[in-house]
Amino acid sequence: MIKRSVDPDVVTFNAFVKEGKVSEAEELYSEMLRRDISPDTITYNSLIDGFCKHSRLDDAKHMLNLMVSKGCSPNIITINTLIDGCCRAKRLDAGMKLLHEMSKRGLVPDTVSYNTLIHGFCQVGDLNAAQDLFQEMISHGVSPDIVTCGSLLDGFCNDRKIDKALEMFEVMQKSKMDLNTAIYNIIIHGMCKSSKVDEAWDLFNSLPLNGVEPDVQTYNIMISSFVNEGKFSRAEELYAEMFRKGVALNTFIYNSMVDGLCKQNRLDEARQMFDSMASKGCSPNLVTFNTLINGYCKARRVDDGLELFCEMYRRGIVANTITYSTLIHGFCQVGDLNGALDIFQEMVSSGVCPNTITFRSMLAGLCSKEELQKALAMLEDLQMDHQLEDE
Repeated sequence: MIKRSVDPDVVTFNAFVKEGKVSEAEELYSEMLRRDISPDTITYNSLIDGFCKHSRLDDAKHMLNLMVSKGCSPNIITINTLIDGCCRAKRLDAGMKLLHEMSKRGLVPDTVSYNTLIHGFCQVGDLNAAQDLFQEMISHGVSPDIVTCGSLLDGFCNDRKIDKALEMFEVMQKSKMDLNTAIYNIIIHGMCKSSKVDEAWDLFNSLPLNGVEPDVQTYNIMISSFVNEGKFSRAEELYAEMFRKGVALNTFIYNSMVDGLCKQNRLDEARQMFDSMASKGCSPNLVTFNTLINGYCKARRVDDGLELFCEMYRRGIVANTITYSTLIHGFCQVGDLNGALDIFQEMVSSGVCPNTITFRSMLAGLCSKEELQKALAMLEDLQMDHQLEDE
């Protein structure tokens, strides 16, 4: 039992939940009951919220039933909190049941109720259910807001239904909604993923006219898209613009630029940018290392790739299947089969699972060296290894 000099109160209870101390909040709830202090709706809502955020949805639902049995009526916040918990747990059917049972409790679903479920359905890729709920929302006289439309917009873009996304975006533009940078980032990213980079660029350039300033994410979307399209000079222009405008760079921006420089075979510049990241408050991550290692290996500068691999270890960054496979392929490409075998053995001893690309590179290297017996043994291992990762 928690010993306190004063009676437990709602403020203390809520503080426990906000600090993530759900077990302490449970104990305090039990103490309240023992002292004949009747918890109110706020208290129950806090505990239900704590359970939901700690993936204890069944406990949250049990607390709702307990709340009702104690004569305390749930309010819209109670149900919305539970709906959010259902969506977090990907139990959308349970969330829908709560929504449609609201009327039995004398409650009317609000924008938050619908937004939570629409976002949940978009997250699991069920856009039909999300659209149906959107129509139900309107038919029940609940007004969609920027969160509603943003969820659907993001869902359409993630599902590469760019035409639907553009229709939604046009509706949003014509409405009285105050579209922010986050909304523009969603549609610009969706357009880029659907190979509409030039149209996305036009929209990017129109942002100031719409009273919106691009942020670091907007720049990253455009820079990475230009890199992928092979239009690196335009990526460089945007990178320089970020400096002029004082937009803080992040690791994602650097990763895109390093990738672009590697694709241009400007490896020394890529290394210089890599080295400059720390001075800009950014740390290279696994993607940065893998990108530069890949650039070195493609340029047959495997020793530089291996040196960078060793630097990863010194920095405490754990190499993954891509890292090892890239180096193995690089060593095979330059005919250093012993180097490739050394990396392969280290990969296995480090507990990193080879994939088909790893074995394909090794087999090609062995065959080129007429090491057919080793190649056949490796092929047999490949067929027997059920833990082989997909490409």
